[in-house]
Amino acid sequence: MRIHHGLEPHLKNELRQIPIPLLLARLSLVTTPAANLYETLLTLFGDNPFFTLTPPRESAHIPEAGEDGIEDIPDMDTVLRFQLASCPAIRELGDAAAILPQCLDTNGRLTVGDGELASLLRIAPERVSPLLAAVQDWVDPPGLFARNLTECLLIQLRRRGENSGDAAELLRSGAEELADDGPAFVMKTLGWSKERLDAALSRLRMLDPHPGGAFGTTGRVIPEIEFVPTPDDGVRTRYLPDRLPRVLVETDLFRGIDTPVLSALWRRGQSLLLALAVRTRGRMRVAMELARIQNAAIRSPGTALLPCTLGQIARTTGLHTSTVQRISRSVWAIAPGGVMPLSRLFSRPLRSRPDMSVDRVRNEIAIRSASGETDGRIAAELRIPVRTVAWHRTRTNRTS
Repeated sequence: MRIHHGLEPHLKNELRQIPIPLLLARLSLVTTPAANLYETLLTLFGDNPFFTLTPPRESAHIPEAGEDGIEDIPDMDTVLRFQLASCPAIRELGDAAAILPQCLDTNGRLTVGDGELASLLRIAPERVSPLLAAVQDWVDPPGLFARNLTECLLIQLRRRGENSGDAAELLRSGAEELADDGPAFVMKTLGWSKERLDAALSRLRMLDPHPGGAFGTTGRVIPEIEFVPTPDDGVRTRYLPDRLPRVLVETDLFRGIDTPVLSALWRRGQSLLLALAVRTRGRMRVAMELARIQNAAIRSPGTALLPCTLGQIARTTGLHTSTVQRISRSVWAIAPGGVMPLSRLFSRPLRSRPDMSVDRVRNEIAIRSASGETDGRIAAELRIPVRTVAWHRTRTNRTS
């Protein structure tokens, strides 16, 4: 018998307290963009005989220039070319250095091995590792140009001066494999207490497994959320499982199997399903809270946003601020105004008027300036300093 897991958000209560299996896989899946999810799952499930993946049943969305969230952030290739131009370690490479950004996937990780990279850069193979280490320590955000997820996280710890801490030791220990047998086995193997393991895991959760997500989107995106206006002036948040891969579980195949290898494969697959449930639940919690706060702006495109910060959403959802930030960057939603990233629904409050968002004050400045009002008049009517009006007018003009 096959059980279909479409990654729907209707989770059972027992999923609220997820154990810590497959540490790195779970960390990565929580913020993997939908457009990359199928390929990521193919890698994680591998040749597991108990689980079969089917691709999404609906096609991706191709953002157009000028669409919400597209034009505000430069793409990865542009930013890295600029950063690498001043990196001392690659100056001698000349024009060949331009190849480096093209060797990254959307997560910011290398898509070629050391040998192929040596050929592309026309350098000796033994020079690749020190060259990459120099580049990894130079570019921002930290974690780019890693060969795999473990190295990506270790780079971030190294850049923060935590190269010898417990989080780094946990990564180097191969804990992603040890964790198949649960946290107790990890603690026994490493000789750690539960408090020490929890502290290391908490530190890992603050890292970004997808540093490439900090850059603008130039390819396809897959909306996972839809905001649907309701007749009672509300907004309903829908998850869109048909736009995501489905996992088919071969339960009949598992019956009667008691070999250690196959049992480990079954536990690994179950762990990944739990990680996918956590991924879905986190996205829905963030989206539903944003829909509650930004109801008017979602229902009526062009309406100014209310003040809403990452910390505010983190407190109400129980997620870490860094997790909320990565979810907001990687999750796209269908709304009455078009397709947009959840990050578009955040706007920090004005310092001089915490009840007014930056988005609203810039809208007011643009409208009132077009009517010929002076900065002094705008400041008086909005009850904010004149210098604040002048500063935001500059920012508004720059964005325009």
